[in-house]
Amino acid sequence: MITYGGATRGFSIPLEAKRENYRKDGETVWTALRTQLIDRYSHFPTAGGHGIYVVFWFGGKTLAPSPNGIKPKTPEELEAQLRSLLSPEESRIQVVVIDCSLPTKANTQTCTGSAPVSARLGGIQAGVTCPQS
Repeated sequence: MITYGGATRGFSIPLEAKRENYRKDGETVWTALRTQLIDRYSHFPTAGGHGIYVVFWFGGKTLAPSPNGIKPKTPEELEAQLRSLLSPEESRIQVVVIDCSLPTKANTQTCTGSAPVSARLGGIQAGVTCPQS
């Protein structure tokens, strides 16, 4: 829970973070969005229906298929499928998938010189500066 301004006058943003392969007591990354973040925490009076669901993607090999039976192949697909589980009334819930998979030739950039390049990390844009040659 991220809290600002104290318990009575402030606000809180519940944050639930899971690894892609989360499984506990019948829960998965697909069900925890609702049963943990939405049902338990986003209804706190200081949260006002807000919440952030963070999932760490490590390649998706052990990820259970989604409720519709389709297994995401990329972090972007996982994020889109998780967002599709939200109703319009749950628009204050944000889903973020962070790609923590090891680099491959397909997802690395070659740097030349020291010009800044843009790197994408699970929907988060980050400025990266290449090392000096």
